[in-house]
Amino acid sequence: MIELHIYGPAFGLPSIDTGCLAAVALLQQSVSPEEWVLVPSNDPTISPFDELPALKTSDKTSPTWIAGFRSIASYITNEIAASKLSGTDKPVSFDLSDQQNADSEAYLSFLESRGLPLLDLSLYVSSDNYTTITRSTLSHILPWPQSWTIPQRLRDVARKRSEHLGLSGLDVDATREKELKKENEGLSGAIPKSLRLPKKSVTSLLGSSAEQTRFRLEAVTADFFEPLEELLGDKNYFLGDEMTVLDCFALAVLSQMSNGDLPQPWLSEALEKHTNLRRWTAENKDRVFGIASQIPRREVGERSWLKVVQDVINSIAESSPISMAGSVTRHSRPDSKESSLSKFERKHAFHLQKRNQQNTIRKMVTACVSSAGLVGVMAYLGILTLRWPTLSRSQPARQTFGEAGSFLGLR
Repeated sequence: MIELHIYGPAFGLPSIDTGCLAAVALLQQSVSPEEWVLVPSNDPTISPFDELPALKTSDKTSPTWIAGFRSIASYITNEIAASKLSGTDKPVSFDLSDQQNADSEAYLSFLESRGLPLLDLSLYVSSDNYTTITRSTLSHILPWPQSWTIPQRLRDVARKRSEHLGLSGLDVDATREKELKKENEGLSGAIPKSLRLPKKSVTSLLGSSAEQTRFRLEAVTADFFEPLEELLGDKNYFLGDEMTVLDCFALAVLSQMSNGDLPQPWLSEALEKHTNLRRWTAENKDRVFGIASQIPRREVGERSWLKVVQDVINSIAESSPISMAGSVTRHSRPDSKESSLSKFERKHAFHLQKRNQQNTIRKMVTACVSSAGLVGVMAYLGILTLRWPTLSRSQPARQTFGEAGSFLGLR
């Protein structure tokens, strides 16, 4: 039996992550329920790639980990083709023509490059949606201390990944920070706040540009939905009458976009305008994800204290200046040699470099914590006596004024 490790449920769906949702749809529609189990582990470090979704094969001697939706889809395709996995009554079609394979690859890339940034804007960049819904949902499904560190990390990644859309105005928090920084710069910073001229609030500033933001949102959402609706047409699925890997990923993206229970539901409202695409999403969302309780699953057991300590050290390592500096360097100055590698090789090299860096930082943190603990135990047992320096205020040297001082009464 193979295990599919994912992030936990949210918004009435089996997972809060798009790739995890797509993997759930793929296995549910293509693999017999007796041959796989769903594990909402919420722990990307469980696989060597530090990524979810992650598939663990059933080989007990040397199990193999496959991470990421694309890699999982490739593995399932090969296993079913070799009859190593049993299919379902209505399996996902993997027997595609050359034209269908080309279309599938093109539209998968389209969904990743255009659809995922829109979800980033809706769930993470939009301050109302993030602070009200997304952050609390993540804090509920993630274990401590990841519930403190991962939500903000995901938001930072989402900001970076969607900044090319030019809709950072949805991020009220960042806008407020920029406004305060601007107020405290230059001559205005030297003027007392009580004497400064009143300025518009962030809400009013955003309100004044709401029309411009709305036009931009309508443009980028239309650029995403219209090609998909044209490809779907009157067919049952995007490439024909049988469900494919493309449909699994599209269903994951569109299902998350259809969530209207957000303070700022502009994305679901945009989907509502495309009737055929909305109908297809609703029907298949109910059919594939509506029976989520029937998906074979294995709950994660209680974490040991050793695992909790390890997670704390990992969180410290992730948030350390060394780790963050390395992350910025890798993203801002890609090496020309790496660009010649395949996408999988670059991904594997990135995760390997990241893991090596984290291991180095973990060793440093562990050494410091262990040393401090050892010193504390030795001091408690009396083996080591800690002598703290005593701080006392030195008395000023007493001045004498000789005979003249005695005559004038000075001491």
